[in-house]
Amino acid sequence: MITAIVVLGRSGSAMAVDLGNMKLHKEIEGLIAIGININDFFIAPRMIGAAIAQLVLAVYFSTIALFGGILFSGFVFSSTYFSYFGKMVLVFDPVFLVLFAIKNILFGLIIAAVSCYHGLQVGDSPTQVPQQTQSSIMNSIVLIFILNGMITMVAIL
Repeated sequence: MITAIVVLGRSGSAMAVDLGNMKLHKEIEGLIAIGININDFFIAPRMIGAAIAQLVLAVYFSTIALFGGILFSGFVFSSTYFSYFGKMVLVFDPVFLVLFAIKNILFGLIIAAVSCYHGLQVGDSPTQVPQQTQSSIMNSIVLIFILNGMITMVAIL
């Protein structure tokens, strides 16, 4: 969840601003006029990149949190906590690992899709770029929370 907020704040807002400025300066219309498909050229690479980045960062942050917590506890409280390193691999359930991967890929896809949608909604006014960026951030957060709740409900059942 926190990783999704980090990706959204850093990359999602950048996608919305970038596409919004291109739309504002008529660059997108120029590409369409010469026959370039905007979905293939702008949207698909951003969605694939955001999904991969979200998954990789989530794995990276989770690994650091788990092993860093054990390491910290072992040094600060008791060295018996170091025994959890060996037990850590046995705890992971393959179903939850698959849900973890699916959830984070979907988070990345939501962030990119909503950001690209709002970036392309910019019209002729420069003030619409920050407005659409804020809308993309808020809509992405709401959708991420809803998706997280739905996946959590499925995992509990």
